[in-house]
Amino acid sequence: MPIYYHETIDASIVREKALAYLDKVGKAVTERTNVPGSQMRNLGKWVVNWTTGRWIQVVGQWEMTSWDWFIEHFTKTNLMFDHPEGQEQYRSGGFDRLLKPWEGTPTLDQIIEEGRQAPFVLQETIGVPAGSAPTYLESLRAAATGIKGAGRGMQLHGAYEVLLRDESEVLVQWAFADLSSFTAAVGDTRGFRDLAAWREQARATERSYIAALLEPTEWSPLR
Repeated sequence: MPIYYHETIDASIVREKALAYLDKVGKAVTERTNVPGSQMRNLGKWVVNWTTGRWIQVVGQWEMTSWDWFIEHFTKTNLMFDHPEGQEQYRSGGFDRLLKPWEGTPTLDQIIEEGRQAPFVLQETIGVPAGSAPTYLESLRAAATGIKGAGRGMQLHGAYEVLLRDESEVLVQWAFADLSSFTAAVGDTRGFRDLAAWREQARATERSYIAALLEPTEWSPLR
């Protein structure tokens, strides 16, 4: 089972620097990272729609093949010094998470093989009572079938337990076919019966909830 490294990056507010950062990462992904035999590949690189979150913010998600690779990589990595030189000109900081995928979440290979696309992603970061993340995610998996079947251009893209949180945080990603599908869903959640039913069920467990709309880079496999 793969493990995912999820990063939220505060990019430079200088537009040219932010664009240069995305270009730099894009070249690294296409030329060195997402190649045959790679043990860590980029599943997605998104820019946060600035009307829904902090700006300028970039979200990245990397698929690591296993804990064995994690051990090998970080055994030989000096965390104080082994980071890309000159990154400080492109980014001021960020926040990282380790994610465990829940059943049904596609791997990068499955996304590519099935031709899955997610031109718009609503990412939810949700706090739940300690120990209840697995129960929440299982309920979500069941509800997602009806939401996709409603034919509203919305489907569950990924569901993850955030590690190192005592099973008290989950990260959920919903894919939308287009921006109209997104606005129709969030503009009138109650009119979307399957989604409204899930939100009502989820609120009984959730202790915190925050979401942001993400748009993939041009070179993302989700585009």
